[in-house]
Amino acid sequence: MSPIDRWAHANRWRRLHPLQKTVFAAALGGSAFVFPTPVAAMIPVIAGLFLRYGAGIPVRAFLRFMALPLSFLSLGAIPLLVQVQPSGFSLVWSMDGIPGWWIGVNGEGVRTAVTVWVRALAVTSSMYVLALTTPVPDLVDMLRRVNVPEILLEVMHLMYRYLFILMEMAQQTYVAQSSRLGYQSWSRSLSSLGRLGAALAVKSRLEVEDLHRALISRGYRGRLTVLPPPWAVCLKTAAWMGAAVVGLAVAAWLVGRRLHG
Repeated sequence: MSPIDRWAHANRWRRLHPLQKTVFAAALGGSAFVFPTPVAAMIPVIAGLFLRYGAGIPVRAFLRFMALPLSFLSLGAIPLLVQVQPSGFSLVWSMDGIPGWWIGVNGEGVRTAVTVWVRALAVTSSMYVLALTTPVPDLVDMLRRVNVPEILLEVMHLMYRYLFILMEMAQQTYVAQSSRLGYQSWSRSLSSLGRLGAALAVKSRLEVEDLHRALISRGYRGRLTVLPPPWAVCLKTAAWMGAAVVGLAVAAWLVGRRLHG
């Protein structure tokens, strides 16, 4: 089980209705696109506070999950900083490039990079509010209740399940190859990686066939039925969630008034 799955099954919001958590996460994610950048920068903090004091997930765990997307977002923001402009343009920092052109950083590039970085970070943190508090079977059952096509739900459920099975098989094969010195040189590493991919293709095909036979023998008729746990809507939590979104809207109004006033 992945760390995200462990927290999704062990947090204090486990029995909270998934629709309530989905609406809150969607509201935070939508606010990241609609509200000004200074307000969007508050969303990761709000997400961390709700996860810590609402769901009982430590801030350290939340920051650890945010570290990987944060590194990708930071690397992706670097190309937005660099501008190729005619030599007459004003740049904060520049270097010689093609004759008549400068490669450098200007104020517009900085604003664009910061805006994209902040908004993407805010959306990522809002997604973690849902991912760290709601197991996939709960999400599938919720989507089934709002009449999402059954075939999409089955594909979603099976792909999520087999993603971790595939990772486990890859890890086991890699350990077996490493114990036989399969990665001691560049040529042997390439050969081992090719063999690993071939083994995964064969094993995954066999796993799928075994699963299909097991499902058919148990009366599978195109739907995976999972008994959902008892859910409840917490009015106190809903009030705090609503207050957070309203607070963001008020902050956005104040920032907009200050910028345009």
